[in-house]
Formats: sequence, structure tokens, C-alpha cells
Amino acid sequence: MKGAELWHAIQQFRGTTAQHAAYTGKIGELTVDTDKKVVVVQDGVTAGGVPMAREDRKIKGDTHLKVNSGTEGTLAGDLTLTVNMDSLATDLVSTDANNGLSVGNDNKLFAKSPDASLIIRPSDKILHDADGKVAADLSMTYHPYSGELKIIGHDGVTEVATVTVPSSTSVLKGVELVHGKPDAAGEAVKGDYHLSLMFRDQAGNWAQAVGVPIKTTKGTAGTATFSTEMLTGGISVAAVRAVFNGDDKTVEGGSSPARVTFADNSTASVTFNVSGTTISGNVSFTPQVGLKAGTYLHFIWALSDNRVVDTYVDVTELIDVYTAGQGIKIDGHTISAKLGTGIKFDESGNIVVDFTNTVSTDTNNALKAGADGKLSVKVVSANAGNVIKTGTDQGALLTENDLKTPVKNIVNDMVGSAEGSLGCSMISATVGNQIQCDNGKLMVYSDYGTMDD
Repeated sequence: MKGAELWHAIQQFRGTTAQHAAYTGKIGELTVDTDKKVVVVQDGVTAGGVPMAREDRKIKGDTHLKVNSGTEGTLAGDLTLTVNMDSLATDLVSTDANNGLSVGNDNKLFAKSPDASLIIRPSDKILHDADGKVAADLSMTYHPYSGELKIIGHDGVTEVATVTVPSSTSVLKGVELVHGKPDAAGEAVKGDYHLSLMFRDQAGNWAQAVGVPIKTTKGTAGTATFSTEMLTGGISVAAVRAVFNGDDKTVEGGSSPARVTFADNSTASVTFNVSGTTISGNVSFTPQVGLKAGTYLHFIWALSDNRVVDTYVDVTELIDVYTAGQGIKIDGHTISAKLGTGIKFDESGNIVVDFTNTVSTDTNNALKAGADGKLSVKVVSANAGNVIKTGTDQGALLTENDLKTPVKNIVNDMVGSAEGSLGCSMISATVGNQIQCDNGKLMVYSDYGTMDD
């Protein structure tokens, strides 16, 4: 047809699904399943051929397995399968009250033990005291001429650490154990920055220093709360002193908030209020130095010239942190252990195995969790007539005496039950056969005839 397109309808060989099942087409032949509404490729061998999938065919996921970030998708486009680790982690954790396993902030499994037992070895510098509590068993000596305060180990000889007192008139205003020491060459990692605060009352008396641990990263503001007590007679704050990394800054006036900029450009804003003799508030602190790894004793001194200095003593060797390859982590006052699925802490801090998510709950499963939380396997049937029984050690038991009577009965029944016995069943019925059955047993019969024969 000139000026127009000519279309021809081409109909493939077609039939229902049942008709296809009885048809084996030639290699390369295409047929149409009118029930499924799909093209079927014939290969000359497969009865019914190979049906092609429709693009609207659904692929379904579930709570944990996502299809293209949803619960289902179709074959109309590319499919991406992902696992929702958030919901999976939550589903793995039992809601039992005594379960020490929970889901951490990063949606991974987190085991928190409130009563973890320390492992004490002979070479450790930390020992048990008479009451069974952990004791460092340390002693201290002070040399007034050098100003050295020495920490002596449990052997009475080894110098574990040494701190030099700034002057003979120094007053110790505070001491704390810290993880990480601020240092210009330190790492820019998240950790505990310790800012020391002191408050002077209306009478000119400085209260004890309070250490404020602020968890943050170099260049990033972190916040923490604090609380301390004024000395007797104190009713109001006249000045705030902040000490960080050996730098002492005092803000006069007693107004809140008190803002401080240290020599290394670290900044702090101290907001406070007074209730009776209690001073409480919060600190926003932005450090501009990193942290040097280790565990330190942090001493805060008040000098006679009204200066405040702080010194750090490295006591890393005193602290046993069992982390390498153990899955154990110590962060502040919390000991966490990374455990496998089904492992948890009980109420006493012991590690136990929970088979809740290990054993299938299918009704025909012979493997079950017993009442004591251990695996229980039912291997011996209680059906009447079973010759296998449970031994004294709870194992399956089968002895010679258990088999003797049943086997004897079976054999006797096979041999001695007259015409229906095993022996009689073995005899051919061919005419002239001299082997015969006599009361359930085999008998050879020979007839030699008479003399007349």
C-alpha cells in the first residue's frame, strides 16, 4: 500500500498451561502460554518448554531483607537486595530482663557487663586485698628537697611513676585518673578532655578543684555537667578559674557564664548557679589540641603566689586493658564485650549461651533448648516395645540381653509356625519335589518303591 504502512498479525502456536505440559516443541520454537500470558521457549527436550518471566513478576522481601529499599519489587528494572542491619540487630536481642546483650548506638550488638571480674595474674601490679576487692597495693614517698613524689609498686622497690611538686608551699587541690593527655602533637581523636574548675567565694577562699571530663574531638565543641561545694562560709561566687593543659585562666566578677580562651586557643564557656553551698552547671569546651594516648594521674596544685598548675603522671603500665583479640573494651567506667549471637551475660556477670536464636522451633525438631538453657536432644522413643532405652549416663543403651528374647521370638516364629514358616516358604511346589514341609521344618522324602518294582 503506497503511502501507508501494512501491518500483519502474526499468531504464535499457543495453548493453555495444561496443553503445554503435554507438549515438547522443537529447538528454538516459541509458543505462548495463554494462561500465564508468557512466551515459552522450546528446546526439543523439556516437556512444556521453558516459560519466560513477566516483568510484573513480584520479588518480595521482609523486615530484614529489602528489595530496592522496599518490601517488594518487580522484574521491570534492575533489582538490589540489601539487609536492614538495624532491624536484624534488634530482632537478635532477647528482651529478657537479665540479658546483658543490647543494641548499641551504631545499631550493632553490644554486651554491657555491670559486674565484670578482673583477671589477676602474678605479674600484675593490681592485686586482691583481704576483702577480695581490687587494690593497687602502691606506696608513696616524698623527698622535700627535690620536691619529688614517687609512687612505688607493690614490690616496695619499683618506681612506677614520679611527680614533682611545684613548690614546698603547694597545696594539692585535686587529683583524678584520666585516659588521654592533652598535647599539641596529640591525635585528633574523640576522647575525654579534662578541664579543671575552681570557684572563689566572696571571702576570697578557693574551693577544691573539680575535674570535668568532656568527650569531644579537637576543634569540636563538647559539653558536660559538674557539681562542687564551696568552703565553709561561702555563699556566692566571686571568680571562676579554669585550668587546661598547664594553662591557668581566672575570670573575675562571678557572673555566669564565664568565658575563657587558653593560650593554645582552646575555649570554654562555664555556666553555673549557686544553691546553698552547692555550685552546679555545665561547660561547653572546644579543644584546639589533640590527645596523647595513655592513662594518667592528673594532679592540680594551688601555689602560694595564687597560681594554679596541673601535672600529669603516666601510669599506663599500672592499667591492664585486655583488648587485643578478646573483644573486650573499657570506656570510662563501662566494660563492654563483643560476643557472638546467642551469648550473653547472666545476672552474676557470667557468660552463658542462649539457644533461643540457635535452635529451630519447628515441632518435629529433635534438637531443643532444655529448661536449664542447655541443648536437649530426644533420641530414645518412649513407644511401647522399643528395645533401645536410656542408660545411667543418659545415653542410648542397647545390650545383648535386650536383643536376645526379641530375636529368639522372631526366629522361632519364622521356623516353627507350621505351614507358614520360613522353611516351608522355601520349598518349591514343583511336582515330584522330594523336599517337603513337616510341622514348619524341612524334610527330604525318598520313596525307593517295593521289591516288586
